[in-house]
Amino acid sequence: EYHAHLATVVLPNVAKLQRTFRERGCEVVHVGIRSMTRDGRDRSAAHKRLGLHFAAGTHDAAFLPLVAPVGDEVVVYKTACGAFTATNLHYILRNLGIQKLVIAGARTNECVEAAVRGASDLSYDVVLVDDACAAVGAAKHEKTIKSMHGRFAAVADTDEVIAEIEAMPRAPQVVILGDGSRTPAAVAAATTTTTTTTTTTTT
Repeated sequence: EYHAHLATVVLPNVAKLQRTFRERGCEVVHVGIRSMTRDGRDRSAAHKRLGLHFAAGTHDAAFLPLVAPVGDEVVVYKTACGAFTATNLHYILRNLGIQKLVIAGARTNECVEAAVRGASDLSYDVVLVDDACAAVGAAKHEKTIKSMHGRFAAVADTDEVIAEIEAMPRAPQVVILGDGSRTPAAVAAATTTTTTTTTTTTT
């Protein structure tokens, strides 16, 4: 069920977000899981305990073709759950002038939640895309969406986010966070303009 939902709903929605953002001339940054060393000795204690080791050049370390980086898009790799705690992502986003993030991906209750909480703690404005996320079990997904909404992020669906981006008078900056080896765990669209807003409907 989880993999079917990824293939039929989440990945196509992530791709739609990427396509729209690229068409608007936005910046796209990808975050993936990949060890710096062949034996994975640089991984976090949690990743070692869970046996998560994706060495450079392996199939597991590659982005899925449907949501893979294009051209010279920035790619950041991590060896722990948190996109902000395990990489220099915050430094990069600040250099890009990013303030507003729209986050999505899989798994909702793991890397996505970590990204949302991390971004919120660093004072980013965050929107979580409900139908571009997935967890192993619908109940886990729904519980995470509910706990995030109104506390750490607003919630919208893919079409609402795309409509908001397309309605903006000038192209926003956009970041795609693709955590989690063969399954993207976070997608973020970000704007540098403080006057623009994103849709915040609940699901």
